[in-house]
Amino acid sequence: MEAHLYRLVLAYVLCAAAVLYTFGNIVSLFSTAFLFGPLRQLKNMFQLKRITATLLYIAALIGTLVVAFVVRRLAWVVNSGCWQPGASPLCRASANDWR
Repeated sequence: MEAHLYRLVLAYVLCAAAVLYTFGNIVSLFSTAFLFGPLRQLKNMFQLKRITATLLYIAALIGTLVVAFVVRRLAWVVNSGCWQPGASPLCRASANDWR
């Protein structure tokens, strides 16, 4: 019984961490748009040399939120959260807890 409760709490914490990390990344995008101006931010993000990274980044953000709120599968949420740049602490925590 305690192991099931532990896994349930762990699933909730990891899902919440992935969602909060995603919202933090979205807020950071808006903050740089506020500092540099939204048009300049979009021009810089969609330059030819940065378009692939920008599209992957936006897809990872949207994918994490869709998986967390629509699909609701923990492994998918953690996996999609790991695709976001800088999410290695979340990936390490999830890999260590499921061993």
